Amino acid sequence: MGDARRSDDAPLRAVINLGNAVLAHGDPEDPRGVSVDLARELARRAGRAVELRAVTAARDAVEALEAGAADLGFLAHDPERSRTLAFTDPYVMIEGCFAVPEAAPPTVADEVDRPGLRIGTKRGSALHLHLARMVGSAELVPLPEHPLPGEDPALDVITGIRDPLTAALRASPGWRLLEPAFLRIPQCVAVPAATPAVDLDALAGAVRELLAAGFVARSLSADGRPPELAAPPAR
Repeated sequence: MGDARRSDDAPLRAVINLGNAVLAHGDPEDPRGVSVDLARELARRAGRAVELRAVTAARDAVEALEAGAADLGFLAHDPERSRTLAFTDPYVMIEGCFAVPEAAPPTVADEVDRPGLRIGTKRGSALHLHLARMVGSAELVPLPEHPLPGEDPALDVITGIRDPLTAALRASPGWRLLEPAFLRIPQCVAVPAATPAVDLDALAGAVRELLAAGFVARSLSADGRPPELAAPPAR
């Protein structure tokens, strides 16, 4: 993987979002997860050391890439982000879901966009960006973090990634998940579109090879995540 602005032996600077536990979690000084494993393997393949920078929100990862403070990051592909970032094909596919109190009227995901309902979602997340384009009748409430069941009684609906949201619901009786998922989220490797420090074609090829070799599925499994979250290799 070539480098347009930094020497070929400079560390590969990867921004890691700890705000999505499916992809990365743990100590900011020593994070774990599939995106961390990918960053290290991509650097190894390029013959470079890796420098990890942990952040707690996707919007912070986007800002680091846009500012040139990172060479690559691990983010959901979204049309809004595509204005400044370029993306590989996905390496993981996850789902965004709604949850509501047991007594709430909605019974399926398509019923939440109605007048009078307040939907809490993490500001700047892929879920927020999507809902900002799609919600027309309900009120969207951007929050600093993913909302938890019962945390804010003013919220009628909360959003989250399926696996961690399901875990939160198990710990909070009185809430239920709405099916189906309202968003399929392709998690990709991203680089700055205007001034990439890593060749996107080479990066995309490496991601495809790692998917085909089962690297992503094995990393997910080792981290206690369903290996089925690995994206199918692009054809």
